Amino acid sequence: MKIVSVIGMALMLSLSAIAQVGINTNGSAPDSSAMLDVKSSSRGFLLSRMTTWEQRYISNPSTGLLIFNTDSLDFWYLDGSRWLSFDINPNDTIYDWQCGDSVDYEGQSYSTVQIGTQCWIAENLNVGIFIPGSSTPTNNDTIEKYCYANNTSNCSIYGAFYTWNEMMGYSTDTAIQGICPPG
Repeated sequence: MKIVSVIGMALMLSLSAIAQVGINTNGSAPDSSAMLDVKSSSRGFLLSRMTTWEQRYISNPSTGLLIFNTDSLDFWYLDGSRWLSFDINPNDTIYDWQCGDSVDYEGQSYSTVQIGTQCWIAENLNVGIFIPGSSTPTNNDTIEKYCYANNTSNCSIYGAFYTWNEMMGYSTDTAIQGICPPG
C-alpha cells in the first residue's frame, strides 16, 4: 500500500511541476512555452482597469504587474520601482506625474505635497455648489458648500466649508470616502 501511495504522490508532484492553464473556445491544449495560454477568435483578454489614483495606491505591487489606466487610456506595468506606460496614447498626461505635481479633481486643480511616504493635496478642498450661510445643506445628491463671508471668491482662495453630513455623503459609515478625492 505504501508503494502505491508513494507512486501516486510522485505522479501528482510531477504533473503539478508541468501544470499549464489553457483558456480557450476550441478545446486546444496550452502552448508548451506558456503557463497561461488564452485563445479565442471572437473575444479579447480584459486586464484590471483602474484610475490613476487607484493605480498609485495599489498595496505592495509586484514587479511586472500590468493594468489598464482609465484616465490615460494606456497600459501600464511596474518595472520594480516605478510605473511605466506602454505609451499607446500620444496625449498621455500622467506619464511623468510625481507627488509635488498638481492633480485634477472635480474640475479643480490642487497642488500636492509628500508627507512621510504619503502624497497629500496641499490645498483645502473646493468642490460643490455654493449655498448661503443661512441655508442648510440637504441630502440631494449635490455637494453643497459654504464660502467664507458668503463670498464665492473666498472659496477659490481658502477652500470651502462643509457640514459633516455633507462631507460624508449623509452616511454614518466612517470608513467611506465621502467627498474627498480617492487615494
